[in-house]
Amino acid sequence: FPVYLQELGLPPAAIGGVVAGAQLAGMAVALLGGWVTGLLGSKWVLVFGLALSGVACLAFQVHTPWLVAALWFIGGAGLALITVGGASYLTRVGLRGTLGMLAAFYALSMTVGGAIGTPLAGVIIERRGFSAFGWASLALIVTSALLATLFMIYLQDRTAERASVR
Repeated sequence: FPVYLQELGLPPAAIGGVVAGAQLAGMAVALLGGWVTGLLGSKWVLVFGLALSGVACLAFQVHTPWLVAALWFIGGAGLALITVGGASYLTRVGLRGTLGMLAAFYALSMTVGGAIGTPLAGVIIERRGFSAFGWASLALIVTSALLATLFMIYLQDRTAERASVR
């Protein structure tokens, strides 16, 4: 993404601002994520986060810096919802004694995804350009959102219970 912003002619300070802005958007949305998870459920927060991330892929289809930044901020919010939704779903689906293994698998899948996806992204961008990369990313996210919608079990979320100080 920073390389794309550089190709749009943005100076390094502006690029840093756009990247930080997406992180700030993610932080703000993450603060609301638990509340939204309680309302919608973990599965739907994850799906909604994927949808917002899909919107962010459109940043590679436009060349207006302020619009690219706005779309990327939306993606930052989407990533926060994916994280909150995925982590809360994981804790709800985990049986006693399996949460540690599930958490390790969850973290490992993100690491493996980045290790495979980053070089693949470089190849797509090098051969076909940023626009093709954006469409490929959007296709992957739409597929993931559909799979999550169709195959993830909806877990009836419990209302928050007050825990004693002890």
